[in-house]
Amino acid sequence: MRPVVLLLALTITGCQQATGPSDLNPSAKWSSPVALFGISGRLAAGTKLHAVGSDGGGIQHRSSSDEGATWSASTPIPGAGPDLPLYGALAVQGSTVHLLTRSGASLRMQRSLDGGATWSAGTTLTGYTADGGERVQIATDGNYVHVFLGRAGAVPDNTFKNYYWRSPDQGQTWSGVRILDDPTGPPSPGGIAAENGTVHIAYAAILPGVGSLGHRARYLRSTDNGATWSPPVDVSGGSTRPQIRPRPRVVNGRVIVIWEEPLDHNPLGPFPNATRGQIRANRSLDNGSSWQGTFDVSAVSGVYPNHPEIAVGPGGQVHVIYRLSKDQATLSTSDVVAYRHSTDYGATWSTQETAVAIPGVETHPYNAVTTGSFVHLMVGGTRFYHVRRSLP
Repeated sequence: MRPVVLLLALTITGCQQATGPSDLNPSAKWSSPVALFGISGRLAAGTKLHAVGSDGGGIQHRSSSDEGATWSASTPIPGAGPDLPLYGALAVQGSTVHLLTRSGASLRMQRSLDGGATWSAGTTLTGYTADGGERVQIATDGNYVHVFLGRAGAVPDNTFKNYYWRSPDQGQTWSGVRILDDPTGPPSPGGIAAENGTVHIAYAAILPGVGSLGHRARYLRSTDNGATWSPPVDVSGGSTRPQIRPRPRVVNGRVIVIWEEPLDHNPLGPFPNATRGQIRANRSLDNGSSWQGTFDVSAVSGVYPNHPEIAVGPGGQVHVIYRLSKDQATLSTSDVVAYRHSTDYGATWSTQETAVAIPGVETHPYNAVTTGSFVHLMVGGTRFYHVRRSLP
């Protein structure tokens, strides 16, 4: 029988240390969870660690100057939409913070030049007509800011599109929308990364006639800061199983794409129905020109790993997190967030660790980032928590 754990809710003011509930058998290398927001939360790292989220009264901002040991009080962001898109709605360049919020189909980019103290009025990203920007990713690279949004089944036309915008001047002005569709089939949500003028997008192309989950992991590359794009490349390794939720990252010209792959999905049965899966990956050593081949990152059996997120750091570090569930359809408060890392650009991997396990609390992985000494996770459900681990 599991022990009973008391959850203590503390009001956080100023720069006090936030306190969260106790972990249930996490690796000792991980901090206890710190509750930052009540409804949603996202992380990004620059000269400081930044978090945005909501407690039901608009979008709030918090920051940490000591790599997440303590956090500032929440302050409202004027003009922000009431909702945060899923996953990568926040990015940082030094002390410049970029934030995307939404209100229905209205997508609004705002920036802060002083680490979140004050915010611009914002710019509406044009050309998006769907009912909600659900899965957005932001990548920064020098003066360029790139926004990628994958939307499946968008209202009003019920099509699948990949939307892309860019700013050449650190978010001061923005291009119109560009739709990056795979001509062989409509795409679904993925992610974006950028380094030294090369932009990398990964997404899942939905192939016609394959069934309810006929996705293949695809990759697009731009070598001129998003002005032109290569034809799509299939990085799924020829697997006949679905690949969903691809995430790309790049460090020192090495690109890695991870995705969730059900092992026993039945395309003729009701969706979702898989009971076993893997987090798989492919990597490139030449900035996306060629690919090494697919491999399993999760290395688990008897469970369904899902919703992977990835972060990279100096010295070839790659950090991957994912949720461990009973199956594809059942997400419960007994699920944990697992973690593995590589220090050689994904060539070899550590053993799996339990990063977050909070009794009776949903711990869904939303994003991972690195600072000088730590890897940081934002996980959430009924509340949103920050946890951290020293870099390997």
